[in-house]
Amino acid sequence: MFRLTEEQTLALHEQGFVGPLTLWDPAETITIRQLLEGFYLRDPDPSVGQNIRFVKHPEIIELCRRPQLTEAMASVMGEDLFLWRIGFFNKEPHETRGEIPWHQDRNYWPLEPVMVCSAWVAVDDVDIDNSAMHVIPGSHRQLVPHIAATEGQVFQQQADPDHFDRDQAVPIEMRAGQFVLFNERLLHWSKPNTSDRRRFGLAIRVLPPQVRVLRYDSDAHALVQLRGGDPLGFNRLLNSDG
Repeated sequence: MFRLTEEQTLALHEQGFVGPLTLWDPAETITIRQLLEGFYLRDPDPSVGQNIRFVKHPEIIELCRRPQLTEAMASVMGEDLFLWRIGFFNKEPHETRGEIPWHQDRNYWPLEPVMVCSAWVAVDDVDIDNSAMHVIPGSHRQLVPHIAATEGQVFQQQADPDHFDRDQAVPIEMRAGQFVLFNERLLHWSKPNTSDRRRFGLAIRVLPPQVRVLRYDSDAHALVQLRGGDPLGFNRLLNSDG
């Protein structure tokens, strides 16, 4: 029911992204937003790194296990899927800093091979005004060298602007509960949020079994089986209930 159509699968292969798709219905937004705000904004757990806080929260794991997400990912990644990391991207109103520079995620990740399906989930409505993510369609077809970031950018490295055309960028606008799928090589960027509205999003990072994690984020870090099995046994896993 939630598998990608042939057209959507082709878009992901040719453009490097597909969406928006729907993870939850509008009627669920308030409940899920409050869950995620409580999980991250009001009560972050300092004992566990941001990317792996899900290990202590089965509610987050169950959100990631929803078939709306896993069926879409299985369409292109296969039936065996592992939750590696989650990441929150919160941009409060009237930011003067906080630019996410142009980058390819694979540049930062300790994986071999680097093969990740990411879902960027809108927790708030996201549009150009409140700092929607921009992507460059087809940019996943080349590896772009990364150089030192400039002042005011969030990351330490950015994609070298001499190797791509920023004029080809398109915004990804979504309603709360929608998500976009993209791979580890897609160039993407977002500006500081100078609007009157917050922009809160969740990135879910999923691996197939042939990817080995070379460096875990902490001793508490392990992967969660979202669906299928573990035919290769490359990585350490949490138990089935998280």
